[in-house]
Amino acid sequence: MSSVKVLLGVLAGAAAGSTLGILFAPEKVSGTHLRISKKADDYLDNLKGKFDDFLLTATNELDYVKKRSRKFS
Repeated sequence: MSSVKVLLGVLAGAAAGSTLGILFAPEKVSGTHLRISKKADDYLDNLKGKFDDFLLTATNELDYVKKRSRKFS
């Protein structure tokens, strides 16, 4: 068995264990679902912000390269 398959198996087991741990925690399920949903929204907002920053940087770099290339034309 390759080490990649072992690592993927360990990660999948850890993810399944954490999910089951959260779902079977003594807190009400509805509260847990709301917390998970809010955390997912926070992560998505953060990811969207980083992606927007990346696009802005890439656009600025592309504009700079275009301006520089016009000098040589």
